[in-house]
Amino acid sequence: MKRAQRRHHYKRLKLLRKKKWAHWNWHMSDEHAGFYASTACVCSCWMCGNPRRKFKAITRQEYFANIRFVEECLESEVYFPSSYKQLGRPKW
Repeated sequence: MKRAQRRHHYKRLKLLRKKKWAHWNWHMSDEHAGFYASTACVCSCWMCGNPRRKFKAITRQEYFANIRFVEECLESEVYFPSSYKQLGRPKW
């Protein structure tokens, strides 16, 4: 990516973050806008964080993918491993 394009996207993200905060009547300095523009998720609490790291559990996407896999195997009558019950349980 060219330098000009990176700068353009950086300025665009800074403006978006400022607008988002202004919606809640919060004011953000340019320094904070730059931080939030370069950081996708500032929070790492148990609700926002990765469940694999927080709870040693699989994510929602993995859980539903495992369900689809088992259903497709049952429909096509293809042998799937007997350990399909160990595909994981969500903890959300």
